[in-house]
Amino acid sequence: MSKSLHSPTARLLQSSRLFSLPRPLPSPALDNASAAGQYRNSDSATLPYPIYQAITTPAPAQFRGDWGLKRSIPKKKLLATTHSNTSVIRVGAQDTWEHITDFESAGDHVQTERKWRQLGIPLVIKEPRSTYSNERGAPQSVYDEDVDNTDRDSKAKQRWKYDGPWIPGMDEGEFEDYITRRLSKRKAEFAKFVMTRILERRIHDEERRNREMGLSPTLKSKRISELHKEVKANYETEVKKMRDDHVVQNLGSEMTAAICDFLDLPGIRMTGATSSAKTAGLRSIVADVVSDAGPPSTHPGAGLSHIRSNAFMENHPYWGPQAHRTPVKARADRMTHVLDENLSGGNKIWVQPETASIDENGRIQLQVSRGDKEAIAVKKNEVEQIHAARSASFTGAGYVPRPGPGEAANYGYSLPDTRPQQIRQPRSRVGGFDAELGRAPQQGPMGAEDATAKIKELLYRVSGKR
Repeated sequence: MSKSLHSPTARLLQSSRLFSLPRPLPSPALDNASAAGQYRNSDSATLPYPIYQAITTPAPAQFRGDWGLKRSIPKKKLLATTHSNTSVIRVGAQDTWEHITDFESAGDHVQTERKWRQLGIPLVIKEPRSTYSNERGAPQSVYDEDVDNTDRDSKAKQRWKYDGPWIPGMDEGEFEDYITRRLSKRKAEFAKFVMTRILERRIHDEERRNREMGLSPTLKSKRISELHKEVKANYETEVKKMRDDHVVQNLGSEMTAAICDFLDLPGIRMTGATSSAKTAGLRSIVADVVSDAGPPSTHPGAGLSHIRSNAFMENHPYWGPQAHRTPVKARADRMTHVLDENLSGGNKIWVQPETASIDENGRIQLQVSRGDKEAIAVKKNEVEQIHAARSASFTGAGYVPRPGPGEAANYGYSLPDTRPQQIRQPRSRVGGFDAELGRAPQQGPMGAEDATAKIKELLYRVSGKR
């Protein structure tokens, strides 16, 4: 065996975390502590996502203070710093000017990851609104091929990672700083990019015309050189035309597309619902509705869950397969606005988590529904409540009792009973005054004389006078 494997440097690389800790991520953008908004921020609040690597050590090594770092961390110092008997820490600095190791507890994010793994919630992307209504499309897993994509050259697939910032999420100061420091020095580069873009479009158009005329679609190098000279000579005219089109088409113009491709900006291109708006005011309103969220700061899954769908059934060891997921207690809905100091853990209600998504700030957006009575009873192991909930499901509205001897045929009970759907009357689309008149949608509008006579008849019937 080589002596280099037993050198101090080799042993340090094998047994120490000094060279294996990754660089920290950029800190998330947080509002001021006094800012009034959906989130209340403070200096001691848990960050939306971890920026330092959480490390742990076995119990015997933790007792000795050996965390694989440059300096040992005694157990007393660990308790005094983290104020908890934690087994995971995050290191801010290996060696500071004071010759100490800067660390703190990482139990907040580690516990969140463990709870999330226990809940088993699939992570989906927030589908943009495809119409003028408030409806969204079906949720889509973040691990689908058309979503989990980082290739910049792939135009047919949606990407979650961009090189440029999300401009709609910037305030005025950030936008001015981005223009002044980042873009003012790239004018010549952008002019070259636009010239190349115009040249590629001219070549593509001429190749298309050649195919339509039955000629060879491939252009010769001499013709490409001629087109390049024409584009270079008419560059100012082409740019002016693109700017004039931008005044009319706004975000749907070719100039916007060129800027987005050059800076790799997300969330700028208008969708079909937005671009079909005719007036500038309507385009502005629809653009605000469509672009209500930017790209995520992290991967859309954020490493929390690898479940693609919630289409699976839980099997209780005693009560068997469950129709609903296991409910959990949560401070949701009106419980967040009520404070009860005498109640341990605060006001909570039983909810059933359905799906979740990661917003542009790296925060978890969780969709929940109110817990089912039977699922809550199974969770609390209340036998009487379980039987009551199951009996209510068989004696509720639309329940058909078991047929007796000599009565209707017995359809069996292994399949769903479709007889309640057969006897249920179809819901009428007529309501209000038309329903009282006994009108149908196919009859059309009633004449003035017939309507007057019908109204008089109804009034006489109510008053009892003729």
